[in-house]
Amino acid sequence: ELYDLYEENGIAHLLAISGLHVGILGLSIYRILRERLKLSYVACALISSVFISAYSILSGNSVSTVRAVIMLIIIFAAGILGRKSDIMNSAGIAAFCILCIHPYELFNCGFMLSFSAVIAIGGPARLIIKELGIKNSLLQALAVSFSVQLTTLPITAYFFFEISLYGLLLNLIVLPLMTYVVLSGIAAVLLSYIYVPS
Repeated sequence: ELYDLYEENGIAHLLAISGLHVGILGLSIYRILRERLKLSYVACALISSVFISAYSILSGNSVSTVRAVIMLIIIFAAGILGRKSDIMNSAGIAAFCILCIHPYELFNCGFMLSFSAVIAIGGPARLIIKELGIKNSLLQALAVSFSVQLTTLPITAYFFFEISLYGLLLNLIVLPLMTYVVLSGIAAVLLSYIYVPS
């Protein structure tokens, strides 16, 4: 019943293991290793890559998860080489790798939604932020969320035969907060191992 409510409101994707979760998790681990523990770029990249690859395998290797893993590994490799990674090029490499192994994924709903979301972030969202000169991180997150929603809307309508009108508004609110939700979940899991004797 709870999942049906999420689905009706157009935010069921928040409950799925997706590229968003992998991205947040992978970058968080990388930053902790690099900024807090002061490990080398190579060590940070290797540890983070192994962790997110294992996470992807354990979670079933969905298209969006594999896409996120490949893109993150490219980001880590760029850090080692002292180069900047481009989101569109990284997405292109990820799509090429996935389609080389599973060509029919091109017609999969998950593939289309995952890559259209990335295209929205690298294209319209980046353009909106640049043209309007948005500096505030919350407003940037809203611009990204709005772009992703509009870009994935036709695919959602085609595959699911419905569009949640207030789902657009809900996603504008919840997507920018997902980083904090995922990180608080990780913190809760870690804190659950602390035993306080009575």
